[in-house]
Amino acid sequence: AWKEIAQRIAHEIKNPLTPIKLAAERIERQFKKGNENFGSILEKSVNVIYSEVEHLSKLVKEFRQFATNENLNIEEVNLKQFFEELKNSYTTDKFKVEINIDKDIKIKGDKKLLKQAFINILQNSFEKLKDGGKVEINVKQENSKIKIFVKDSGEGIPKEEVEKIFLPYYSKKSKGSGLGLTITKDIIEKHGGKIRAVPSEKGALFEIAL
Repeated sequence: AWKEIAQRIAHEIKNPLTPIKLAAERIERQFKKGNENFGSILEKSVNVIYSEVEHLSKLVKEFRQFATNENLNIEEVNLKQFFEELKNSYTTDKFKVEINIDKDIKIKGDKKLLKQAFINILQNSFEKLKDGGKVEINVKQENSKIKIFVKDSGEGIPKEEVEKIFLPYYSKKSKGSGLGLTITKDIIEKHGGKIRAVPSEKGALFEIAL
């Protein structure tokens, strides 16, 4: 059992390291170019690093309670701001994140856990699209439900895998614990929502209802 716990913690710690590395590379690259807007680039990149380091420091502390604690830290979450923060963390010269949301849609939820859930989806796309690509996040309000569609420009998800990808340790990657989407599903369901993978030939597509 302790090996499974260690794998799960290692997986979740790895995710925030990507935007930290990207921000550091962005600072170095733009400094060497002598970019006249380097001041604002530096400030934005440093803010990303601070945010992700804070997320990392809290992640380990909260992880032990994650599987058994049914009490969510509920607060108001502005989804436009929420996804813009994720966009700033993952957008690079090669990897683009597009947000489509009509208005300031707000929900009640645990912001930290929701961030963890969507980071897992973005991280999967980022690792698949090493040579560059795009993720589109579309948010719609349908009566009392919020529908969120996350689609990348990589390979689609075959019909026979749409259920398997949420199973613990199921992964086709040579490296990785295969826990990311399992954790995402658990977080969404703790919020009374649902997540499903939509089979397609092109572009991994996830539909989340909250």
